[in-house]
Amino acid sequence: MQAIKVVGLSKNYEKFVAVDNITFNVEQGDFFGFIGPNGAGKTTTIKSMLGLLQPNQGKVQLLGEDITKNTFQQDLGYIPGEANLYDNLKVGEQIRYFAHYYKSIDQGYLKQLKQTFEINENKKIGELSLGNKKKVAIICSLMNKPKLLVFDEVSNSLDPLMQKALFDELIRLNKKGVTIFYSSHNLEEVQTYCKNVAIIRSGKIIKIDSVEKIVASVGVQVTIKTKDMLDELFLAQHKVQPTVLASGAITFVYKGNINALIHSIAKHHLSSIRIADVKLENIFEEYYRGDEQ
Repeated sequence: MQAIKVVGLSKNYEKFVAVDNITFNVEQGDFFGFIGPNGAGKTTTIKSMLGLLQPNQGKVQLLGEDITKNTFQQDLGYIPGEANLYDNLKVGEQIRYFAHYYKSIDQGYLKQLKQTFEINENKKIGELSLGNKKKVAIICSLMNKPKLLVFDEVSNSLDPLMQKALFDELIRLNKKGVTIFYSSHNLEEVQTYCKNVAIIRSGKIIKIDSVEKIVASVGVQVTIKTKDMLDELFLAQHKVQPTVLASGAITFVYKGNINALIHSIAKHHLSSIRIADVKLENIFEEYYRGDEQ
């Protein structure tokens, strides 16, 4: 079953087209990344997808039901870019307030979440840092054991320990079949945790594929140190554009027979070589540049 089905979704603000006739599916059990530059339409897509904004056109199904039926709420966990909490409530009161929206809450799981994210239930929301507010929002989004999680920039104010705690829990839930729709500017997170990804630019989906296929299609990142400089013949033969790093090493993206490359490099008194996947950050820069042209 498709956890998310979006068909022909558009959202305009007067003459400005924020989301432009996009169509995509997210299969049940996927950990799906959603990325794009600022102003690309990520948040507008999410809010339209969840029925928080009225789209100009298009249809959306969540967990097999049209969003107009509003039957998905009990099985949804959602965190917007800015946690919508009540500053005058204590943390414990805020959690109980959201708990009333659900038919049932596993109190044992809720206790576990409180311990994992190290919250102080007696503090007022208004006294919390952005990171601690985000931890409360995470607990509120997970405590109903949702089948679908939709996160919009959830980790950006968490410290490294809490980021690890968050992703440990998300991985555990995803292995149990929970679908995760993860919008983020942190491309390292997307590359590490997401199975599939959609890239949005200027309101249009310009690429949807598995992270693995996107990375493999580009080639590998080769970083080498040699005792002499690579000559122009080598560069032309292997069609690479090297960058010299501050350490003196040379790095470039290579798509071809890696054994032939190593054999060729060895003629240049090789000191060290490192071969790794290309970072999504470098790949997606090519897609993002389309806005500048």
